[in-house]
Amino acid sequence: MIFQNDFAAGLHVVKDAISSRPVPPLLGGVFMETDGLGNVHLRASDLETTVECILPATVKAEGAIVLPYERLLSLITASDKDAVVECRVLEGARVRFNIMHTVATMHGWAPDKYPPMPTEGDGINWAEVPSAVLNTLVRSVVHAALHNTTRPVLNGVQIQWDPDGLVATAADGFRLASRRDRGVSGTPVTYSALVPRMAAKYLADLAIQDKAVAAVELGFTRNVLWFKAGRVRATLRLIEGDYPDWQQIIPT
Repeated sequence: MIFQNDFAAGLHVVKDAISSRPVPPLLGGVFMETDGLGNVHLRASDLETTVECILPATVKAEGAIVLPYERLLSLITASDKDAVVECRVLEGARVRFNIMHTVATMHGWAPDKYPPMPTEGDGINWAEVPSAVLNTLVRSVVHAALHNTTRPVLNGVQIQWDPDGLVATAADGFRLASRRDRGVSGTPVTYSALVPRMAAKYLADLAIQDKAVAAVELGFTRNVLWFKAGRVRATLRLIEGDYPDWQQIIPT
């Protein structure tokens, strides 16, 4: 059982990771799974960005399923905000919902082929960043990123953690925008992540979606940028390639 307001908020968090052109159709769905600890995990993935939101719940039996996102969203948001949503996974990849005076059955997909949430391993370099700072850095520069894929490395935002703090940069070959925050603790070794433009916008929104979370964690690896904020975690696949050394073209 999940409170309607928690369920609706979780669906809103993961919505931008739902594939707009789902092939296979499974990627147009949201993955739901209990974790044995009294929580339900909602997960969405378009294979480039994977986002998971953990919802507090009363769990009577463990289970997992993938449900069509738009149908599930319509059902949940049509319910009263103080309602309790009861879900029961049935045979044949179906779920029965009991929401106050409403009973509904929804068909979905078996969960075994849905993209898993990557497992954290060694070699992730974590930085703690104030939520508002990350949002401001990315939003200040993302407009300058290239809006097509003719030059893939310019179709993203470079987020760099170095001895002087955190800096975000974007360029399209004609203009360049960069913003630094020296309030973030620096690191002796420079770590860099080249995040696709749309994923960077989503990252900025995720940073401030929970007003109760003052800071987020960014984890830097070679191919993936990790994100953690309260009950939300995400992975963003990075653009491969070397970003231009923009600091060499700025007059000192």
